[in-house]
Amino acid sequence: MTEGLVSGIRFRVLDLYEQALMQLPALREEGDREALHRYRVNLRKCRCLLELFIEELWQTPACALSLSFAAQIKVSNLVRDLDVFVAQLKPGPLRDYVEQLRQFRLANLHDQLHRLEREQLLCQSVLALKWTLNQTQLADATVDISEQLRLQIIAQTERALSTGKSKHWHRVRILVKKQRYLIDLCLPQGRSGLAQEWQDRLGAFNDSCCQLTILNDIEPGSAELKTELLSQKSDLQLQKAQTLDVLVKLGRRELKKKNAFGHLVEINR
Repeated sequence: MTEGLVSGIRFRVLDLYEQALMQLPALREEGDREALHRYRVNLRKCRCLLELFIEELWQTPACALSLSFAAQIKVSNLVRDLDVFVAQLKPGPLRDYVEQLRQFRLANLHDQLHRLEREQLLCQSVLALKWTLNQTQLADATVDISEQLRLQIIAQTERALSTGKSKHWHRVRILVKKQRYLIDLCLPQGRSGLAQEWQDRLGAFNDSCCQLTILNDIEPGSAELKTELLSQKSDLQLQKAQTLDVLVKLGRRELKKKNAFGHLVEINR
């Protein structure tokens, strides 16, 4: 039995959004790091699906929902970056400082989530309504969009290799993540063809960039903290450079393949 695109995407986004909201009690009461991670992942998947199929969903509330989900994700960005960072730091003044900063930002996140409660209810209500349908089948559209993403990843990787700029590698990471979400959520018979190392390196590179930004905003209050801060910056800059070297090698190797960044097994339409 074929599945319509509009209803298929609405059902998936509703389920993902409800899973995201289910994480909020643990986040509010305990500041649970994993709950925050799951909240963000589910929201990102929601937004990803709506953005990828936005042309087919133009007669639905998809655009407004995508903007709302972006705002609901954004309020948690810094807390998540701090969570990843503090887990990598050794005990000492810098870790204590980052943990205190995390607690301060977490309190701010709680306030912002409280302000978003009415919007969350509105999003749930909109997703529970029936949307205007069209004749497009989800499986057909998914294969087409996945191929478009593959070509975008190739183009963006070529640009990143040419410029070496962090922002261009960041865009590669976002595109790869979108394609993985698309396959996992809409094509159960699909599989990820990218090596795990490639995805891990893109994530590690982004973490290094975020953590250097955090360190650059810290004003050392003691000689001990200043010393540790400089040491950590040096380590991160080296880690970033090494990861970039690996990304360049992986990117060049992938682009030589006939079906570069190909993710799908054969699909029966």
